[in-house]
Amino acid sequence: MSNVHPMMESGNNGSAQTASTGTNYTTLGAQACKQVTICNDTGTKLEVQQDGAGVAFRIHDNSYYTFYGLKNANQLGIRRADTSNTQVSATYRCEA
Repeated sequence: MSNVHPMMESGNNGSAQTASTGTNYTTLGAQACKQVTICNDTGTKLEVQQDGAGVAFRIHDNSYYTFYGLKNANQLGIRRADTSNTQVSATYRCEA
């Protein structure tokens, strides 16, 4: 049995702060990529929306999730799941 290793050519780290209006999403920075891993160590649940529409995906505190099939990190937006106006920052990793 052989191990599977992703074949990514480049990567970049970033961070995003949730909006001061808790119901709004903050779009991740523009970065060409195939996948983005968001690390949630904010102390609260985050919601991630793709392409500015549709049902949000929740990432629980002290966990992470990788979103595949992207062309750019700015396809994703984050907000606090509780829609609080208290801002928090999450880190992420883009890979292409």
